Amino acid sequence: MVIIITFGGDVIPKSPFAVGVAAPLDVTKVQVNNLDGRVEVGQDQEFVVGTKGAGGQGKLEVKISSPSGKLVPCVLEAQSGKRPENSTVKYIPKEEGLYAVEVNYDGHPIPGSPFPVEATLPPDPSKVKAFGPGLKGGLVGNPAEFTIDTKGAGTGGLGLTVEGPTEAKIECSDNGDGTCSVSYLPTEPGEYLVNILFEETHIPGSPFHSDVNCPFDPTKVVASGSGLKRAKVGEVSVVNVDCSRAGPGQLTLDAASDSGNNKAKTEVIDNKDGTYTVTYVPLTAGMYTLLLKYGGKATPGFPAKVMVDPAVDTSRIQVFGPGVEGQALFREATTEFTVDARSLTKKGGDHIKAQVRNPSGAMTDCMVTDKADGTYGIEYTPFENGVHAVEVLYDESPVPKSPFQVGVEEGCDPTRVLAKGPGLQEAITEAPNNFSIITR
Repeated sequence: MVIIITFGGDVIPKSPFAVGVAAPLDVTKVQVNNLDGRVEVGQDQEFVVGTKGAGGQGKLEVKISSPSGKLVPCVLEAQSGKRPENSTVKYIPKEEGLYAVEVNYDGHPIPGSPFPVEATLPPDPSKVKAFGPGLKGGLVGNPAEFTIDTKGAGTGGLGLTVEGPTEAKIECSDNGDGTCSVSYLPTEPGEYLVNILFEETHIPGSPFHSDVNCPFDPTKVVASGSGLKRAKVGEVSVVNVDCSRAGPGQLTLDAASDSGNNKAKTEVIDNKDGTYTVTYVPLTAGMYTLLLKYGGKATPGFPAKVMVDPAVDTSRIQVFGPGVEGQALFREATTEFTVDARSLTKKGGDHIKAQVRNPSGAMTDCMVTDKADGTYGIEYTPFENGVHAVEVLYDESPVPKSPFQVGVEEGCDPTRVLAKGPGLQEAITEAPNNFSIITR
């Protein structure tokens, strides 16, 4: 358009004036294209603003605000060539959160402005954390729980699997704060592998090894083995114990002689698979009582009785004589008996031990005479009335029928009195004649 201005019929200086006339303003014609609603922090971003048909003066303004309220630098470049009405906007989001993209045309916001853009961190599995008791262990029939924290790890897909003796049902709940609560239900004891993946990559610590046990129940303990049937002095007896379904607990074995004066050496070996190898070594022969406990509680079948055989076969040793047969035993009168061990030794040796337990519980020593032919003479003198127990051992193993029960009483046996000496053979008048009387 040309405007001519005159004054007094004369054209003023610089007239005529050329004036540009813009089309009517219509901000609804302004289009924003390729603006992603979700972007990654630190990545170059760009979108296009088209103003074709919008009229007006054509003044385009773009302002981007960060989640913290700061202005984000952006570059506005007009496109050349076939689409001069288009402009490219470039920016780089530096922080995580919601951005506001404001687009104004000739001072007026276009429809939809400000546009929201969510900036997220790039997925980083190394930033994901998992914690909770369910990653270490649990009990059969009880949910094993743990928590996954993805804060600061960016946006990505979370994958969960649990491998174990049987399939375990998994439940996951989003807490809405970057964490989720997870539980799985084991139905069999054993080792479970908990796999946690973020963007198809294992997070630190994954797979987690979880040891699942049964709830504590000592009635589920099962014991077996030859050590429950018979044992032998000085030899290792074995009891196999399965606690795999009895839950967590401590296994102990007590093996004591019924005579009350000896306990076997015991050892419990953990096989690391829910089973144990339990051993005991009895030191003396005779009946033993075994008491197997789990978590301080007696297990099924215990206490149990086990016969312990001697280390050597003493069954052919013979013991005889008044001192073990209870014939005419008197208090303070020495008695004797014989041990015939020729079935085990022909030359004798330090094999036989003997002692007498008095009615009061005190012990009386015996004198053992080795005859160097496999037989032994033994003497003792009882000092109390009542029943005495005569214990005879061969290499620490009781001989048959030991201890022998013999009664001792007041009295005497004239047939055991001996008289000897020259005075009983001949005598000399007017001179002392000597002889001895032995009452032992």
